[in-house]
Amino acid sequence: MTTFRRSLAALAAALLAAAAGGPPASADEAAGCFPAGHSLRYLVLFDPATPPEQADAQVRASCGRSTGYYPQISVGVAVSADPAFPARIGPARAFSAQAYRTTPSGQAEPAFDRIPLAGEPDRTGEQWDMAEINAPQARSVTAGDPDVVVGVLDSGIDADHPELAHAVAREESAGCLTGMPDPGEPAWRPTASPHGTHVAGIIAAADDGRGVTGVAPGVRVASVKVIDDRGYVTPEAAVCGLMWAAAHHMKVVNSSFSVNPWGLACARREDYAVVHEALARAVEYATLSGTLTVAAATN
Repeated sequence: MTTFRRSLAALAAALLAAAAGGPPASADEAAGCFPAGHSLRYLVLFDPATPPEQADAQVRASCGRSTGYYPQISVGVAVSADPAFPARIGPARAFSAQAYRTTPSGQAEPAFDRIPLAGEPDRTGEQWDMAEINAPQARSVTAGDPDVVVGVLDSGIDADHPELAHAVAREESAGCLTGMPDPGEPAWRPTASPHGTHVAGIIAAADDGRGVTGVAPGVRVASVKVIDDRGYVTPEAAVCGLMWAAAHHMKVVNSSFSVNPWGLACARREDYAVVHEALARAVEYATLSGTLTVAAATN
């Protein structure tokens, strides 16, 4: 056999061996990324003043994809199907609430039914909670200013509720379930829980001689949806809500929820520190922007 023929035979053998070894590596594998299963969403911390393009590059280099970034506080949201993403991006920098959930995903709960208020008597006199905080006396001085918008970070507000139709600031409402704001009305309306509507009613229900009356019926409320249909509030949703409120110069935000996973505030884990730091940055930024954050301590 000539040298040329021997070379061809060797080449053919090499090609057959390569083919027998399996398909060529994907682009992700070639880059050292190994997706396994479905993507998870992550809250990601960056060094202060990191430019958006650098943040995006760091996420891509760690086998993830950036879905949003808050340059004011250097906190981002990313998705990745690579289990090694948290290690790749760096220690104490990424947290996924989805990775910690043990409750299986299911169908959204059915939308709640609104109770009709036709002929509803005035029940303001029965509101012992308002009496406890001297709300009637405060309302005699002022019912609140419509220029004041209170952000209700919750499960959404029913903007057609007779007690709240006058008060909902639709143009300043947004859904934050993905970690980035969506001002479309379907994103901020309630779909499973009336909790946000209830909280908004405590704040601003109309003083109209029927039903109940809010603490300040003259103010407006913005629906900032952070609670999903299973009752979860991810850290990125809470950050989004606070940043949205600050960007829209809301005077006050009300946060009557716990961040998922439960017990997050008390546990000592390296990755939980990511959540503490991100929320601290968001609250501090909102405060410096003139937004007062009110958080419920308990029921």
